[in-house]
Amino acid sequence: MVTHNFRSRPKALPLRWVLIIPFVVQISAAVGLVGWVSLRNGQHAAKTLALQLDEEITASVEKDFETFANTPHLFLQLNQAAFQTGNLSLSNLGNLEHYFWRQVQLVDAVDTLYFADVTGQFLLVKGGDTPSTYIRDTSTAPLRHIYRLDPDGNRVEQVGAVPYDPRQRPWYQTALQVGKPTWSSIYLFAAEPVLGITPVLPIFDPHSKELQGVLAVDLTLTQLSDFLRSFPISQTGQAFIVEKSGAVVATSTTESPFVETPTGRRRLYASYSDNPILKDAVQYLRQQFGDLDKVPPSIHEVATLQGDKHFIGVTQLQDGRGLDWLIIVTIPEADFMGPVYSGTRTTLILCIAALGGAIALGALTASWISRPIRQLSHAAKTLPDGDFCPRANSHPIRELKILAHAFNQMGLTIKHSFAALSAAKAELEHKVIERTAELQQQMHKEKQLQQILTAKNRELHQLSHIDGLTQIANRRWFDETIQIEWQQLSLTHQPLSLLLCDVDNFKAYNDTYGHLSGDDCLRQVAQVLQQASRDTDTVARYGGEEFAIILPNTSQSEAFSIAERIRSHLAVTAIEHTSSSVNSHQVTLSIGVSSLIPNSDDRVDHLIRQADQALYQAKVGGRDRVVCNSDIPCLNPDQG
Repeated sequence: MVTHNFRSRPKALPLRWVLIIPFVVQISAAVGLVGWVSLRNGQHAAKTLALQLDEEITASVEKDFETFANTPHLFLQLNQAAFQTGNLSLSNLGNLEHYFWRQVQLVDAVDTLYFADVTGQFLLVKGGDTPSTYIRDTSTAPLRHIYRLDPDGNRVEQVGAVPYDPRQRPWYQTALQVGKPTWSSIYLFAAEPVLGITPVLPIFDPHSKELQGVLAVDLTLTQLSDFLRSFPISQTGQAFIVEKSGAVVATSTTESPFVETPTGRRRLYASYSDNPILKDAVQYLRQQFGDLDKVPPSIHEVATLQGDKHFIGVTQLQDGRGLDWLIIVTIPEADFMGPVYSGTRTTLILCIAALGGAIALGALTASWISRPIRQLSHAAKTLPDGDFCPRANSHPIRELKILAHAFNQMGLTIKHSFAALSAAKAELEHKVIERTAELQQQMHKEKQLQQILTAKNRELHQLSHIDGLTQIANRRWFDETIQIEWQQLSLTHQPLSLLLCDVDNFKAYNDTYGHLSGDDCLRQVAQVLQQASRDTDTVARYGGEEFAIILPNTSQSEAFSIAERIRSHLAVTAIEHTSSSVNSHQVTLSIGVSSLIPNSDDRVDHLIRQADQALYQAKVGGRDRVVCNSDIPCLNPDQG
């Protein structure tokens, strides 16, 4: 019989420590996890609520500001309707003065209303704290007389007379150029040297359609800022309106949207603002999107401004009459997270108290449990080797009593276990055979699925070569195709021609009609290019408003004819472009033509550079024309 010397083994940890240490670690981990989860859930809930509130506040500011900005246009349209129905005569300045006076008393958004006709007659009525009227007619020209008004709108005394011609003012010139309800740019007013913007409405004779004059309302930048301050944002939240150039239009803070200089008031740009939140918010948008005119229609994000996290919401304000501004709302994270941090501190204190109590109780419990187990361990050390049925003393604890009985039954249990293990092995082998058959069927199904995925990948590969906006080939497909054509034609020594097309004054088109109309314009131009090209040609979007057409087996003269055919098709399509510098006032193309016979000593980049240089010459030469640039001279009718 072999015996073991238990006393010679390394000393192990006492049972009471084995019970206490894991218990303490588990309780500590549970308390820490609860505290951490509580903080994270609170932060997540506050962030989610803050983003929703920021989105709602931004939408509310946009909606209410649109209503505020639409009010002056509504007054102008009412006056236009009164004129067209014969209820209002624009030539009778006396009656018009009393009519304007009653209107400027109605709402705060319209406290200045005026009219100027094509002969230079002018009438302005101003309400507010210093009611007055400004008039220029045949008896005062070229001066404009200024009168103070009493509370009933009657003239009290003349307070000034200055030279003035309304037809030279920015608001009149804007109305004359646009020919429909619109907004002027922000400029310095003449009545008072303040910066503001003017909604204008040109009045046309209903019969002859000739211009009769221009109705207008003045809105100062101070009025716009006062309107922004009326919005309850948060405890320290701020709202701003800026142009996409970065110039400040209005702010909910005390900072003025302009700066005082020795020569008068000048526009304030966000990058020079004394408000660090405004400066950092605009800088963040430029870093994220490159420039303010590339900011999406609506964003709601978390940004770090002045070292602190802020919820920032941005939406575009576009009313269809020329306004194209950005509304920016910033809310500090601290406005929402303060209560969360306070609740977390309370939770942490309670967790620490619970941890201390749990550790003390765990130590007492572990000591009570380990005492009879130590006694059972001492009995186990006296077991002779090979005897699987020792006699263990019984204990008052039920589990320990069961454990003592288990020592006596261990031998029999092991014997039965070996028998059960043999049966389980046979059953397991049978299941392995069945499972192998199932796996073979599964592999067959996976092979079929792989074939389906391969077909789908081919479809995705084809889609990756299509431009998502114009549905023609994209730049990637262009680069691959022109390389292939160059290599093939270098073997047959046939000419390869390239057309580079640029939409003239496309930025002005976007500024006039908006980016959605600009996208539609690019789609129409792409259709014209496809219709005017041959089946063997490849029409691709080269980038932005530039397109490219690869013409294999095409001489320079043939390429020139195709380019002229494209211009003719586009002229017939007649896409309106009132801001174009070309006399036709419709969308036109400048086209550069290049043609080479590929050879192994040259690269396709040379063909592209020639076409790009020709395109540049077409732009410099006045646009809406075709210019060739190659080793062979090309006669261009527009140039000669």
